[in-house]
Amino acid sequence: NDVVELMSQKILSFPKEAQYSLKMVACLGSVCEGLIHCLAGVKDLSMVNKKSIQSSNAYTENSALLKWIIFFVEEGLLTREGSKYKFAHDQIQVSAYSLIPEDEKKLWHLQIGNEISAQRKTTNIENVLFIAASQLNRSQNIITEKGERIKVALLNLEAGEKAMSSSVFHLAASFFESGRNLLDEKCWDDNYRLSLKLYSYSSEVYYCIGNYNSMELVLGELFVHAKCFEDKFKAYHTQIQALGAQDHLYDSIKCGLFVLEKLGEPCDLFPSPQVIRSEYIKTKDMLGSKTEEEILGRRLIEDSQIEFAMRVASTILSCCNRVRSSVGSSLAFRLVQLSLRHGVCSYSAIGFASYGYFLSGVVGDYEGASSYGKLSLRLVETFQAKELTAKVSALVYAGIKPWINILRTSLKPLIDAHEIGMRYGDIQHACECAMQYCSHAYQCGEELEKVEKEMKNYC
Repeated sequence: NDVVELMSQKILSFPKEAQYSLKMVACLGSVCEGLIHCLAGVKDLSMVNKKSIQSSNAYTENSALLKWIIFFVEEGLLTREGSKYKFAHDQIQVSAYSLIPEDEKKLWHLQIGNEISAQRKTTNIENVLFIAASQLNRSQNIITEKGERIKVALLNLEAGEKAMSSSVFHLAASFFESGRNLLDEKCWDDNYRLSLKLYSYSSEVYYCIGNYNSMELVLGELFVHAKCFEDKFKAYHTQIQALGAQDHLYDSIKCGLFVLEKLGEPCDLFPSPQVIRSEYIKTKDMLGSKTEEEILGRRLIEDSQIEFAMRVASTILSCCNRVRSSVGSSLAFRLVQLSLRHGVCSYSAIGFASYGYFLSGVVGDYEGASSYGKLSLRLVETFQAKELTAKVSALVYAGIKPWINILRTSLKPLIDAHEIGMRYGDIQHACECAMQYCSHAYQCGEELEKVEKEMKNYC
């Protein structure tokens, strides 16, 4: 507190324009030269009517902003790294921010956010969308006009989607949550598509960060208000994944089979050996003598419901494998059959990898298994389905390749798949790849000290 008080007194000794410039940077934490240009229209609240700030009509040119920022670099309060300016110490930022009256802070964030948002599509500032949304979120309590709240909610949706695509899931969750908080009790009637997207994406990122309680609350709202089964697709898929991740494997399988039945692709939970054999023969006949190139060259799937059914089947397959449920074989056959009947998609990779897994572990057709394992890896590459890399690699390099190749050849692919899986949020299969890597490293004679160290790294 003493440090903040002393620093505040020093800041107050500077000219008013200088104080204003430092307060502006304090609201943001740091600024770059491009952001300084965006902020040129933001005016000191002590010089304007506060109500006019909310209507975004009180902006005037402030060409002195950069001059004062450079001045504070010379004074040692700010530092410069390339084109970016930031505080030399956290306490300096705290001191500058404390000089803004409490009843004005939200207004400062509002006008800064509005100004950056207005110019974000004409600037190349890195993460400008995140900056604009974050500033407006800090002022959302004073945004009372419904149209403006919807506008900021849409901005949060866009920012959350961008963070999600970069696998920054905690940040994405905060944007989606802020977007939901801006909606009112009539949101599902007045802004249905926006509400559906915010709730669907929220449940997905909550799953990715392991916040299952919040996920369940969001899913509950969505299931109540969604207008049709198709609008619940993403939500059901998230629930299936989350149940599996929490080790509720049979619940995950049952939920998946319920969805598949709704989509016209029913599967028995406990298929008999006769059914498994019949489905295997049917699949084998459909494949016939088709080559790898012929399968890769098939048309792309066009039916979105069939593609979603394949996605669901792919997801619950891993649960089936973990509980050694025979329905897993039925699902593998169904994925291959759907790929041959309707066209290929990224989830075809799971189908052919699982089919190869069945050939190697049950039929003993190791050459055939290897061929379909190779095909599945090529499908992942063809569709650039990085999010499926860990799942396919776990099947191929743990259940197929060891039958025909020495274990050492699987080490690099497994560790690469682990890294990709972690990056794309497939934590379960990323960990499975890491576990298989450690097991193979031990079995093929790697130094025990090295193996022990790597096992600790992945624990």
